[in-house]
Amino acid sequence: DAFVQMVHDIDRQQQQLARASALAVVGEMSAAIAHEVRTPLTSIQGYAELHLAASPDAEPIPAGVTDALGRIQAESARMRRIVDSLLDLATLDESGIEQRGPVDLKRIVEDVASDLRVIAPDREITTHTPEQPTTIQGDRDRLVQALMALGANALRHTPKGCAVSLTVRPTEELVLLEVADAGPGISAEHLPHRFERFYRVDAGRSSGRGGSGLGLAIVDAIARGHGGAVSVRSAPGVGSAFTIAVPRDGGASRSRASH
Repeated sequence: DAFVQMVHDIDRQQQQLARASALAVVGEMSAAIAHEVRTPLTSIQGYAELHLAASPDAEPIPAGVTDALGRIQAESARMRRIVDSLLDLATLDESGIEQRGPVDLKRIVEDVASDLRVIAPDREITTHTPEQPTTIQGDRDRLVQALMALGANALRHTPKGCAVSLTVRPTEELVLLEVADAGPGISAEHLPHRFERFYRVDAGRSSGRGGSGLGLAIVDAIARGHGGAVSVRSAPGVGSAFTIAVPRDGGASRSRASH
């Protein structure tokens, strides 16, 4: 039995190493492609904007051409966002979280909630935070980026009027950051894949406003860069709750050990 268990353990470790190696190769290829695509995309978007903003004295552009240029501009901007997300993921994969300092998560959650209220003034966006500051060692900009991504995701995939809440729950060793909504929820078959790159649930949930499938992967990379993890609880008709769990040292001890 011990020998069989050892064989299973070795096999599992080999599978994990193979998966990690494959992900590294995919990440490197994605970054290389993104670098190559970024410049021509910028040119295409620039030319479209230039023609759409033509001088009033210039010859009028036919309506059909204006519509086509508008679509070219919108699609090139969307592709540019995907490229930027790929490069962002490549940076996180390669370097992790390099900048660490004291970060008050209570303040971050309140700031992000304020920004979300500006984006969606028709929504009820609430915060639940401790009375005292909740400080960890981390990268403030990256943590704001992760919470904004979760907040925007909640707004995008829930109907108008649906409430969204942001919560800070400190424990002895961890701090939990939760973004929850009372929307339609996510089917069970999608939950294990929500943080995979380019994974998107069916178009019906996104109401035609689906993203690139990279936003939650970036949240996952930011959480892991802080020595933590992100998880999701959801069920159809109940809503969804995404939780980032980060250690109070922001993964600094793990980062030092890896070096």
